[in-house]
Amino acid sequence: MEKQKVNPTYEHRTGVIDGKRPYFIKQPRLNDYIVKALLPLHEAWSGVKLIPNNAYGLRVYRDGSNLNMHVDKTSTHIISSILHVDHEGNNEPWPIIIEDFQGNTNEVNLESGDMLFYESSKCMHGRPKRMNGGWYSSIFIHYHPEDWNAEKVTMDNHYRIPSSWDQYSPRKAGGVENLTVIESSFKEPDCEYEWCALRKTVVLSGPAPGYGKVMSTGGAVTELENIPTEDSFYAESTNTL
Repeated sequence: MEKQKVNPTYEHRTGVIDGKRPYFIKQPRLNDYIVKALLPLHEAWSGVKLIPNNAYGLRVYRDGSNLNMHVDKTSTHIISSILHVDHEGNNEPWPIIIEDFQGNTNEVNLESGDMLFYESSKCMHGRPKRMNGGWYSSIFIHYHPEDWNAEKVTMDNHYRIPSSWDQYSPRKAGGVENLTVIESSFKEPDCEYEWCALRKTVVLSGPAPGYGKVMSTGGAVTELENIPTEDSFYAESTNTL
């Protein structure tokens, strides 16, 4: 395997990520391999034929960082996953928070090598808790269905901003918590960790139950069908990279 020389840089500044800017390690060759090689797993999980859109990273979050709650691009980021590479020096877990279709707020702690499947343009997700020490690195992978016309999905569909967005009424005492919008992300500054749903969460922790096995909300484990063998991934990567 030919080694690639990579030099970390700072990721571009964005309001969605608060605190220290993450390091970003560009590795286009590896990312291109990952998004194609993992396609069968995402198709098996979603039950639909998919088109690879992109994989990016490594993003390396640093001490004190947090990621505001948000959803991803409706045009292309339909079936997605987070491939957790590694972390070091964390004094406490740094979970990703995902709100699922059953109304649960899931607090997921990933271990090295775990992959988290999710519908990233529908499910609100983020890391509102600030990282306490060390670093945390992942790769992010995105697909859309074969019959998905990405060019016709506009940002109006993504943000769903009502025509009355600029009409402000004073907040009533005892009502819902304040919501702050930062670019395409959200915070609730009146609550701990700036996200009120963290008062009650479903906590899931890695490591994952094994290759081809998926653990869902409630701890139920199912197996993906018609996927490549684990050994074939190692053999292909050795011959490709």
